[in-house]
Amino acid sequence: MNELSDLTLAEASDVLEMPPLEVLAWCTLEGLDCSAGLIDRGYIEVLRITGHGALDADAEEAGRSALEEVPSNIPSDPSERRLWLLRHVAGKLQRSGKWWPASTDLNAATRGVPDVGLARNAIEALERAGLVHENVKAGVHRVGLVGERRVEIARLIESGEVTDARLTDWIK
Repeated sequence: MNELSDLTLAEASDVLEMPPLEVLAWCTLEGLDCSAGLIDRGYIEVLRITGHGALDADAEEAGRSALEEVPSNIPSDPSERRLWLLRHVAGKLQRSGKWWPASTDLNAATRGVPDVGLARNAIEALERAGLVHENVKAGVHRVGLVGERRVEIARLIESGEVTDARLTDWIK
């Protein structure tokens, strides 16, 4: 099989070790296009990095509570704190399915972080790097993740890998 080719749902099911219907459900939840029955190999990496598992009735409630909880593991070192904020904000948008054109209020994206000003600066840095799209609707600033950069966003969230010089500069 060519490494650059798309995978069928059955092949993706084997790679991810889950039933094809569950692969389809996760693709839909993550906003990945698999309507033709084929999944881009890059999407497989996104599904693997962002995690997968059985969908249960408590998933929606767990997602809501994750958005509301105040983190207790915020680093004190300024550079580590900025990287943590980038990962936290991007992860929060990803977990709530805010892939552009889906978006959320800027206030909701920064809620629960003790330093809201720095969290907003993190969103601005993500926007300058092209990972977040910001729009104003009816006077409300709304933000959503850029779908074309899913793999890069997933790596940032999972491992803290930063590939954009603008983000690296902001972290320092």
